[in-house]
Amino acid sequence: MRANEFLSELFQPGKKNWEWDFRGSEEAVANFTVGNITYRFLAYSETPGGQGAWEVEFKNADRKAGRTTKFGLTGTGNSAEVMSIVADIMREFLQLYQGKVTSLVFSADEESRQSLYARMAKRLLPTWELSQNSKQFILSAPQQVDEQARDELVKNRWALIVSDPEKHTWAPNLIDLVKNAYQNTSLGSFVNSAKEVAASDWVALDWDPQPDLDCTVFYRKARPNESWTGYKIQGIGHDGKSESKQKVIGRVKALLTKPGTWIESSDAMARTLGKLGMQPVTDEQTLNTLFPGSNLKMLDQNGNYERDAGSSRIREQVFGNPVTK
Repeated sequence: MRANEFLSELFQPGKKNWEWDFRGSEEAVANFTVGNITYRFLAYSETPGGQGAWEVEFKNADRKAGRTTKFGLTGTGNSAEVMSIVADIMREFLQLYQGKVTSLVFSADEESRQSLYARMAKRLLPTWELSQNSKQFILSAPQQVDEQARDELVKNRWALIVSDPEKHTWAPNLIDLVKNAYQNTSLGSFVNSAKEVAASDWVALDWDPQPDLDCTVFYRKARPNESWTGYKIQGIGHDGKSESKQKVIGRVKALLTKPGTWIESSDAMARTLGKLGMQPVTDEQTLNTLFPGSNLKMLDQNGNYERDAGSSRIREQVFGNPVTK
């Protein structure tokens, strides 16, 4: 195949032969397999809320390494197919995070690949400014960035709502869903304003004929002073329909299988997760690390505990896979 034919084929949108592992306001992770090798696409921002520069990597996920280790494609024999899938992921990433990304930074450790990476960048983002610093490429977004929130979502597909314009647009709908989900609890809803919507990241689904959202899960990333890493699911929302409830619980269960994702729950949610086969965290040391200084007391062998929360004493369980520092 000639070089120009190879590049033309490489950058054409392909089949969805990859999937998102996690998406948050400051990190997006996707996984895919080519041949017998599993790869991981990772985009992350070190700025609060993810507003600004993002670093992009793709790695051989079978090797043990953190963010600081960059993997090339040498020896895999699948570089063309890997690059094609990465291009597909980049397209969707930029669509989901439009308005948040002001620049992209990625490294090409192999000299033979630097030219290809540069051409990929220019093909995907022809209006962005490309600069190179040794093995590092920096793509800067045009000055005029369209931050208009989308006013409709794809039916029957969970969508990420993380940009400020999107949160502002959907805030009334999201508030109503959360209020409905917690209307029969003792404390009621804890999301009652657009400001409180903006404090979290959201995944939401519109599955019925009406254009509004029907169910949602919201979560946040660990704060710098907290002793855990990853994401804590804060709550759910739904319109009261049986199918919406089933879909949102299914989404929570799927999220809780991811390393570093967890939820503190009680009452109906805890019982539901238990019926779905989710095991509560029973290690007292882990729970004390999650809630330091809360006077936590274990109540039984099933992970039930009491702890201080502000001026109240609450009884809860933790489900998922929390990762402590």
